[in-house]
Amino acid sequence: MLRPVLLVMLLGLFVPALGNAEDDSLKTEWRVDETKLSCTPKRLGPTDTLTIRMAVPHFKELAVNYPRLRRWWFLVYLRDAGSSGSKPLMPSSEFVKTPVVMLKVGEARGTLWEGKTKDELIFVEPGMYSIFLSDILESEVGGYTCTVEYMPNKK
Repeated sequence: MLRPVLLVMLLGLFVPALGNAEDDSLKTEWRVDETKLSCTPKRLGPTDTLTIRMAVPHFKELAVNYPRLRRWWFLVYLRDAGSSGSKPLMPSSEFVKTPVVMLKVGEARGTLWEGKTKDELIFVEPGMYSIFLSDILESEVGGYTCTVEYMPNKK
């Protein structure tokens, strides 16, 4: 007769304690620190200019996220040799020394994370958008974040 522990192992139900997925040590840390990254104004309309201020030197990559639709637009990133039709705002080597990035809200475009080959307008849907600054956006490295609200009817 098989022992209960062996039976559980044979059925594939035994999972060693390698850490809890909800464990804080496994989560990406995004910090809010206006001395490292700030976004103004906090409420944006199509005719506004979003000013992103960063302490220099800073991380190499910048992106905007619209959580409601789970969309990411990359603004500054280490360019993939296979990309075509999309381009970062500037090279990362120049970006790390840039204290301010200004985006005309109604014209701001970014490279969609989903692998689109053409830059797309960022601020289209109303709601909260988060700006992320990191050394490697597509990782668990983390970095700094700030949030703005886009209101298409704002005058």
